[in-house]
Amino acid sequence: MNENESIRESIRQYRRRMTREFKEFKFDKAFAQKLIKNLILIAFIIAFIVVFSLIFGKENQLIGVALSTGILMFREVGIGIRKNQAPLVIFGLCLMIGGACVFAPRNPLAALSVHVTAVFVLMYASTEKIEYKTYIPFILMYIFAQGNPITPDLYGERMAAFIVSGIILALVYYICNRKDEGGVSVSRMISDIKIHDTRTTFVLKMAVGVGLVMFAGQILGLEKSMWLSLTVMSLTQPYYYMTKHRTLARISATVCGLILYIVIFGSLLPAEALLIATLVMAYLYTFIKNYFIQIVFITISALNAANGLLETEFLAERVLFIAAAAVLAFALARFEYKYYTKNEHLRTVKSGTAQEMPIVTEY
Repeated sequence: MNENESIRESIRQYRRRMTREFKEFKFDKAFAQKLIKNLILIAFIIAFIVVFSLIFGKENQLIGVALSTGILMFREVGIGIRKNQAPLVIFGLCLMIGGACVFAPRNPLAALSVHVTAVFVLMYASTEKIEYKTYIPFILMYIFAQGNPITPDLYGERMAAFIVSGIILALVYYICNRKDEGGVSVSRMISDIKIHDTRTTFVLKMAVGVGLVMFAGQILGLEKSMWLSLTVMSLTQPYYYMTKHRTLARISATVCGLILYIVIFGSLLPAEALLIATLVMAYLYTFIKNYFIQIVFITISALNAANGLLETEFLAERVLFIAAAAVLAFALARFEYKYYTKNEHLRTVKSGTAQEMPIVTEY
């Protein structure tokens, strides 16, 4: 099996799984229970974020979003580190993220080194179980904090938000994973770093990609540079074929989301219905597993969060940002695949293990 055939086969496996999930869908008692469960879930998330922003200020609201993601995730899975060490690692990561965001140097090149180092550390420490994507809460915290800069007089509130987030996540993790007898020690995790394995190259791609777009945003003074970081985060995957598939899906889904947003919120719905429509979409989103549809919903939600702007320049800016970030993520994935892990990728696709990676909520 050559390179192109292996990539096509892995994409076909992914599509077959999506088709199977759609065919297996049926409305029964279990689905009705899921409707209620998801309604309670979205109500909890909204209430939690509201309370968090009331305590720590609106400028830290998105940190509450990332925290709620971590709470929900760590109820189900662990990060692969021994249970007596994992809570300390989680708390330490939150402190590191807060410190890196608050005290990042103003010089762009110096800030770039901080971003790359911080993202590498938080990613590597939370990817012992790479297939469960337990790095998502931490990378979201970093991106959200960097994407919402604050004035020096608010540094105390931001650090307090990260300290409390670390305490909450550590407690939730310990309570929900206290019976877990597996996991590696921190010293073993550090000693296992190998430059050419899938985990390390994945972490390096994420660190370099996110660091570069943050550097570009600082140099160019981009107001919405967080879109760049979120796109790179979403598209950077452990395997090349995943990034290739998602790059195409991300760009096309973003365009579809823009068109739907203009049609629905620009023509069909009055401005008064914006909040209700946003809540309904947030509820429906909890049922979606297909990546393309997820990104359509995310695009519409992002535009709603921008106060419903319909200006051509604003919409074009989002497409341009996502396209630029997609090109960077794909270029890094292609470089890594060609020069480092091509043989490992081919072995993974041949064995079929790559298709076993679960799908989780995307951003």
